[in-house]
Amino acid sequence: MRFKNTIPCTRPAMAAWSDDFGNTRGEARATVSFVAAFAPPMTQAGSRIVDGVLRETTVTKPTLFVDRRASNLAAIAKGVIMSGDPITVDSEEGWEVDGDPGRFTNPFTGQEMPLVIELRRAVG
Repeated sequence: MRFKNTIPCTRPAMAAWSDDFGNTRGEARATVSFVAAFAPPMTQAGSRIVDGVLRETTVTKPTLFVDRRASNLAAIAKGVIMSGDPITVDSEEGWEVDGDPGRFTNPFTGQEMPLVIELRRAVG
């Protein structure tokens, strides 16, 4: 599965950091660049009643889909990109990884799905 409309994405270099007591809590990580398909957030407009309960509007998160054959996919899936990391999407800063990236396999066919990276806005 190759994506036709991909955009460049970058996770900037991360310096090692320590907590308030001087304990090292994170290690330095190099810049990671990759291409991904971007799915903007969508809203299901309106409310509806299901089984007598009022259901409110559902909003999905913006999502990046990384092709499973990307050269650095294994590194991305193994913790190089983690929850809370800043991500530059198509030269636009202010995005942050929301949760750990997910790598799934179809249980019926064994086909590997794209790596899924959910985002949240982290401006201001």
